[in-house]
Amino acid sequence: MLSFRIFPNYKDAPVECPHCHTRGKVRDFIELRPRVPADSVRQPVQTPLQASQQAHSQHSQPLPSFQPSREPSAPATIRIHEQSVAVVALENVDTGESHNLLPGDNVVGRRTATPRAQILFDDPEHYMSRCQAVITVRHESAGTEVLLRDAGSANGTFVNGVRLPEGTMVRLADGDTFVMGKHLYRLTISRQPMHGHRASDTILLH
Repeated sequence: MLSFRIFPNYKDAPVECPHCHTRGKVRDFIELRPRVPADSVRQPVQTPLQASQQAHSQHSQPLPSFQPSREPSAPATIRIHEQSVAVVALENVDTGESHNLLPGDNVVGRRTATPRAQILFDDPEHYMSRCQAVITVRHESAGTEVLLRDAGSANGTFVNGVRLPEGTMVRLADGDTFVMGKHLYRLTISRQPMHGHRASDTILLH
């Protein structure tokens, strides 16, 4: 064993290396240790995982970031097509009284306490019969067809100044006029939009 003495300077104390059993003074072993300059920066030790991540980040290209478009896009427009229905009306040109005709046979006559017709007009002078004429309305894919025939009236039904024989049918168009009894009547055919649908309806999708 080594005997220890108290040395004024600890660097002069004898010491033996536990590995190679070299004997010397403390100063000898201190001088063998590599010295690091005081102004040098100590580099941190990287783990294998950190070194792999750093190498991957150096060789890989950064992914482009998504930039939303700042220009407002135009709204999509949906236009609802017009859905219309043909409306057939019969008007007394002299009095302004008017009635819409239904699809099928429409019996026209004078308004009385015991009417015999569906479409009734006022005629205080009784020139029109209670069952004057029959107007037939047919809605087909090609259009609307309107037919007129006299129903055996007393004073007759006149088209273009000619009295119709009983049971004879004539085709009427929009705006045609004819005489029943003493008054002039006009037939009109118009198209009106169905309920809840208008041609100008437009929907905007943002």
